[in-house]
Amino acid sequence: MGNYDSLKVLIKRRARVDHNCTSCGEIIKAGEFYYSEELKDKYINFIRRKKLCDSCYKKSMSENR
Repeated sequence: MGNYDSLKVLIKRRARVDHNCTSCGEIIKAGEFYYSEELKDKYINFIRRKKLCDSCYKKSMSENR
């Protein structure tokens, strides 16, 4: 568990270019939706933001319940 885990949120975005899912490695093609990790506090930045495909997002949300 990291220092800022309580501040992290996942935001739904539409890909403008191809990305790789951080969790499973699946290619997220341009035009598809994915979930990007952001921080609630706009003054704190971090370098490696996770990008999750739709299936990994649904899997992570079902585990958190």
